[in-house]
Amino acid sequence: MDIASRLIIIIFITVALVVIALVLFLIYLLIFDRNQKHHAILRNYPELGRGRYFLEKAGPEFRKYLFNEENEGKPFSRDDLEHIVKSAKYMRGVIVFGSKRDFLKNAFLFGMLCSPN
Repeated sequence: MDIASRLIIIIFITVALVVIALVLFLIYLLIFDRNQKHHAILRNYPELGRGRYFLEKAGPEFRKYLFNEENEGKPFSRDDLEHIVKSAKYMRGVIVFGSKRDFLKNAFLFGMLCSPN
């Protein structure tokens, strides 16, 4: 065998290994997306979900150069919307019954029970 045929065989094997690795990676992503419990869109439509989350990550760069700024959106700015979504989705900053008062303090209880009215 001459060097050209050996080079063709090496290139063919390399391309075949890259294609096999890519297919195995995509199968892994499909199985991972089907079995995860956090995102319904990834579980039901893995390709669309991956595309959505990619565009969501790339969104600030697109908006920065092509569209509105982060604080120009109507009716909510992008920062306000992100804060609302993260608070609702991950239950950050949620206080039970919406109260920040400490009802167990003695001054509060005695003030209510022993008021001179």
